[in-house]
Amino acid sequence: MIVHISVGVSKENGKWIAQWQPAGCVGSMFTCNDCTDSSHEILANRREELERKLDKALRLAFPKANYIIQHRQ
Repeated sequence: MIVHISVGVSKENGKWIAQWQPAGCVGSMFTCNDCTDSSHEILANRREELERKLDKALRLAFPKANYIIQHRQ
């Protein structure tokens, strides 16, 4: 199963912020554990830490996905 995710990354006040939302979540073949119209937010002090947290969050949200494709904004 392939899951497409919209991801926005920014740095504000010295913190890295990532906001992600499943693309086409409603009426699709996959099911997100916490699938809503709102975006999910992750905070981190370093960019590398943010990428690790984002990867872990996406794997937990979509455990049956073979591929998670991130569309960066």
